[in-house]
Amino acid sequence: MKLTNNHRCQGCDVLGQAWATFFKPDGMPYVEAHHVVQVSTLSVDVLGPQNVITVCPNHHRQLHFEVTTVLHLGDEFEFILPPHLAFRIRKFSV
Repeated sequence: MKLTNNHRCQGCDVLGQAWATFFKPDGMPYVEAHHVVQVSTLSVDVLGPQNVITVCPNHHRQLHFEVTTVLHLGDEFEFILPPHLAFRIRKFSV
């Protein structure tokens, strides 16, 4: 997924935020994979690409600690954060 998304933060991209990262020793930009439905749920396809987005460390923490609602809207996820921030990220296709 990271390579498919060019090692970019999908959160920063969709929110129009400047995205800054560092480069790993192999020259690749650092980005994290976030499982939208937590792996611990053991849900069907929880490890599949359609359940993963790529985000910067800041957005990764924010998704774990601030998201109040996640909606599954066909080929997109909608994340709702307090107080009134909502944004959509396209799911990876399989």
